[in-house]
Amino acid sequence: DRERVQRLEEVSERLPRVDHPVRARLLAVLATELQFTGRDERVVEISDQALAMARRLDHADTLVFVLVERLGSLRVQNRLDGQLADAVELSRRSKQIGDKRAEFFAEYRASDIYLALTELDRFRASQESVVLLAAELKQPSHHVRSLRVQYDLAWLRGDLDRAEELLEAMLEIARDINQERQYIASYLGARAKIGGTRGRPEIAVDGFSQLASFPMGTDGFKAGLAVAHHLAGDEEQARELYEQLIHKGVERLSHDVTRVHTLAFMASLCASLKDAPRVDVIESNLLPFKDLWVISGAGSYGPVAHFRARLAALAGRDEEAAAGFADASQRCQAMEAPLLEAWNQLEWADFLLDRGSVDASGELAQSALSTGRRHRAGGIESAAQQLIE
Repeated sequence: DRERVQRLEEVSERLPRVDHPVRARLLAVLATELQFTGRDERVVEISDQALAMARRLDHADTLVFVLVERLGSLRVQNRLDGQLADAVELSRRSKQIGDKRAEFFAEYRASDIYLALTELDRFRASQESVVLLAAELKQPSHHVRSLRVQYDLAWLRGDLDRAEELLEAMLEIARDINQERQYIASYLGARAKIGGTRGRPEIAVDGFSQLASFPMGTDGFKAGLAVAHHLAGDEEQARELYEQLIHKGVERLSHDVTRVHTLAFMASLCASLKDAPRVDVIESNLLPFKDLWVISGAGSYGPVAHFRARLAALAGRDEEAAAGFADASQRCQAMEAPLLEAWNQLEWADFLLDRGSVDASGELAQSALSTGRRHRAGGIESAAQQLIE
């Protein structure tokens, strides 16, 4: 909200430039409001100022308030270690002052961070804490976030029916408390992902079409729509959207919480459309996130290693591609994510088939086929059958 940002900045300028709880809190809120303006360095600068001031004041309530806002504003995935430290500190300090709401938010954000860092046990522990705290707080606003975290786990396990059930419950509660706007992007993105996995690409196209039409839509929504069109067999439309994003400049895309999944979508499109000249620019932007799991809201798309392996395969770096696919497979197994491992197996199998390794390709495709059938994932099943035939 530009008007809100402007007003906060005006108030900040009028306040005395001395340490005070009100000023620390105002700066923290301003950083939160700035997070989708593309002013990354400004967000970090203001949030750091707020945190430093809160520490100097040594005021427990103010420090907890600032940490909550900080975890909401500094969500870019090149700062995960710092975010995790903030979440751990917030959890500890909120327990000290008996602030269950702040403790809930600390665990909620920690669950996302642990997922991105592929730490399954800690992700599960945070997820369990979120569910327990939400039940204790008995507030719809906490329950809806609890459902979103439970969805993450259901999707990882490959329980598509449960994942859909949780998504619908999440949106219903969000509507009841007039917070649909805050959750609609997560809902539509997750629904699109499930639709594609079930073999219903039209659901993915519909979901991302709605997201891309939002006034504040991000580059990631357009990239997701391009991926959905390609999945639905409309290569022309996929290429048109992809070229629009390329023209904008890969280095300029989505400098916010959606950065990594936008780049992952771009890597997927680059490989699918066989755009070898753009491999280097996409890969160089994706490289800083090479060890992460791709997440955004309720979106979880697997390890970055998978997308880098596809780029390496397109560039003809066969040893690197093979090692990348194997690494991605191991990461999916470690996270107990069968559907995402199956998608990786399909791309790996396609790569091997193209190199003449028919038997190895067939084994991977058969494994993916079994996974698709076991989890009633028609999209995976049909893609595997095409490779086998």
